[in-house]
Order: sequence, then structure tokens, then C-alpha cells
Amino acid sequence: MKIYLVDGTYELFRSFYGPPPKKDPDGREVGATVGLLRSLLSLIKDSGATHIGCAFDHVVESFRNELFEGYIYRSKLTLHFNRHIWLRFVAQYNDFRETWDFDPLLTYQINPFTLFYVGTTYDYREYHDLNSQGNGYVDDPTIDLSYSHTKLKARQFFMKLQYLFQI
Repeated sequence: MKIYLVDGTYELFRSFYGPPPKKDPDGREVGATVGLLRSLLSLIKDSGATHIGCAFDHVVESFRNELFEGYIYRSKLTLHFNRHIWLRFVAQYNDFRETWDFDPLLTYQINPFTLFYVGTTYDYREYHDLNSQGNGYVDDPTIDLSYSHTKLKARQFFMKLQYLFQI
């Protein structure tokens, strides 16, 4: 008897994002289902498993749920133009402070041990209960004349040269 325990959460995530999109005759997306079944059938076929169990993660309630009521959502994109030049772009929304951050970073690899970076940070903040011009607050936020705006809060530019010294 061969028993295998599968990390179900990982397999679902991998099956959802891994295989290419595929539709059934009715037009429904079935790529994740096909990917999950292929993975499990491959495990049975290649390992000779007689029994398979799946374990899934679940929400764990702890003191952190009382301390933190927000999330930070982050997405990163990297574009390689050639072997020596690439651009990384990070976008992040901070639910705690209601701020957006956009951080592009251009990297140039001079040689295998030397890198030159040029980047900037853009920090945006969401303001509520603003007047129609966006330059002051409405005294009574219950009046429907208030607006919400996202404004640039801070911006920084930087350059960095990274070099390996051999002693």
C-alpha cells in the first residue's frame, strides 16, 4: 500500500495559474480542472499510489485578525530588453493607510559583478471629504458635496552603482 498526502491548496493554485486557458464546448473555462486532474493522475501512474489524501489550508483566527484589519496588495512586473538591461515595476496598494505606491527600477548590468540602477518611488494617498477643488476639507462630511481624490504625496529619485571589490 502506498499512501500520498497532497498539498491541495498548492495544487489548486498551481493548476489555476499554471496551464494555458482551455474552454469546454459550452465555452466554460476548464484549464485549471484539466491541470489538476492531470497532476493527480500522473501521481497515481508514476508513483503507483494506492491511496491519495488532500489537505487544504484554512483561515486561522488569531490575535493578528484583531490587530490588523487591512491588507497590502502587491504586483511586480519585470521586462528584460536584453541580457544587460531590464526594467522592474512594482505597484502596491496599502489598505491600512489607503495609499498606492508605484516603483519603477531600471537596471543596467555593466559586467557580471557591476550593476547600475536608476529608479523612482511614487507614493499616492487617498483623501476623503475634500471640497470640489480638492485643496481643503468639507466641514460637514455628511453633506454630499464632498469628494475623494487620490493625490501624489511624495516622490524620490535615486541612482546606485553596485560593484564587487575583491580584497
